[in-house]
Amino acid sequence: MGSYCFFIAASWGNAAIPKHFNALAHRLVERGHCVVYLPHGTKVAIDDGNFHVRNFPSPRPTRLRDFVFLHNLVREYRPDCMIANFGAVNVMNIVGWLNRVPCRVNWYHTLSTQNEIDTTEAAWKNAILNWRKRAVYRLATTVMANSEETRQDAINAFRIKRTKTHVFFYSLPDSANSLPDAIRSDNYFIICPGRLDRSKGQDVVIKSLAYLKSAGIKPQVRFVGAGRQLSMYQALAEEAGVKGQCVFVGSVPHEEMFREMAAAAFTIVPSRSEAFGLVNVESMSVGTPVIASAVGGIPEIIRDGVDGYLVPPDDPEALAEKMKLLLSDPTLREQMGENARQRFLDMFEQTKNIEQQVLWFEELVERHRTPSL
Repeated sequence: MGSYCFFIAASWGNAAIPKHFNALAHRLVERGHCVVYLPHGTKVAIDDGNFHVRNFPSPRPTRLRDFVFLHNLVREYRPDCMIANFGAVNVMNIVGWLNRVPCRVNWYHTLSTQNEIDTTEAAWKNAILNWRKRAVYRLATTVMANSEETRQDAINAFRIKRTKTHVFFYSLPDSANSLPDAIRSDNYFIICPGRLDRSKGQDVVIKSLAYLKSAGIKPQVRFVGAGRQLSMYQALAEEAGVKGQCVFVGSVPHEEMFREMAAAAFTIVPSRSEAFGLVNVESMSVGTPVIASAVGGIPEIIRDGVDGYLVPPDDPEALAEKMKLLLSDPTLREQMGENARQRFLDMFEQTKNIEQQVLWFEELVERHRTPSL
């Protein structure tokens, strides 16, 4: 095996996804490769051995100057593999293809149905964007999905050949040891993390509280996250008579969200569409069971009746029934929490997952690498 050069375009910061790609980058460096990390939206300057951080000129790298910048960087480093995420997919694919970079990998994170639910664009504009995305994906050598459901969506929505796709789950570092012991108390609350968009389904939770209230059960739910639906959900909580049970916390630092999860009786993920749902894994990592919608990639994470419960999407009554079960049975909560914690260690803990991904990328480059002209 030789020494290769990888470009990784991903966000930067303390959230789960940048942590994953930062860990991938540093493990590649530890194995003797050069990595150029290209964050967008954050300015970072690092040159540490074979690890280099270079910043796109624009916060979202979609302008001509970003293409010129990346072209010059490719000419300088001659990467063997370019790994693109989110807003950098177009520039990375096009520049990589024009410069004959052997491996061009797009990470596919979001189901097309989720975009359809949350979009505010006109139908004609969405059609153009989808056509453009399909054209860009044709330039990639590999489309990496974060779940089997996401892989199938990429195949169906953008006509990508299955042989051109691969699946890697997201991973998380094990943060449980950094949390205080015995953080839970008898004063339980429920946590519902996620941005406040319709696809995330927080309105279903609010409606489920009304069912529980009619049965004399009045838990508090802490909605952690911000978004454009906030005022609508606040009005819905008031209309349903559960305003006092709904606490809209807003966005919090990643470590604070883990503390919230660790203190909660359980986590609710009521999504209408979800490619993967990292919050499920985050909750499992601190031993907190999850009630989640049986949609998208979530059933690939949560085992129904083992780590928590899976419920139909958009069904507040079904959600309320499972909430009632967990609220009324501390022994069941404890057992599911232990199962969830072990599931995290077996499937999603970062050290093992990153090692597998690094080996896969090395093999990918070895297969595609061609002698320099």
